[in-house]
Amino acid sequence: MEQIRRTHGEFDALYEKYGTRLRFPVYLGKALTEAPLEDLELSVRSYNCLKRAGMQTVGDVVERINGRTDLLKIRNLGMRSADEIMEAIMVYQYSLLSDERKVRYLKRVAELNRNSTSGQACG
Repeated sequence: MEQIRRTHGEFDALYEKYGTRLRFPVYLGKALTEAPLEDLELSVRSYNCLKRAGMQTVGDVVERINGRTDLLKIRNLGMRSADEIMEAIMVYQYSLLSDERKVRYLKRVAELNRNSTSGQACG
C-alpha cells in the first residue's frame, strides 16, 4: 500500500495530520461498483480473504461492509488487511474522479476526519 500512497501524494498532508486510518466518503458509481477486485491491487492475503467471502467486485465489498469493523468479521482477515482494503478503496475511488472533483474529495476527507476527532461517526 505504500506504493499506492507514493503515487497519490495528494493524501500525504491528510496522512500526516490524521494518521493512516482516514474516514472517507464512498460514492457508488457504475465504475466503482463494477470494478473487479483486481483493480484494487491488494496483497494476496487480502484479495483471497475477500474472494473466499464471496466478493467479486469493488462494489461487493463496499455494499457488504460499513468500515473496518465489518471487514474484521471476514475469516483470516486482520487489521492490517482491513486497513489495506479501506485505503485501496479510497485511493481507487479517488483515481476515478476528475481533477476538479479530486479537490472536493480531498476537502471532504479532511472534513470527515476533523469531525471524527470530535467523536462524530462518519462513513
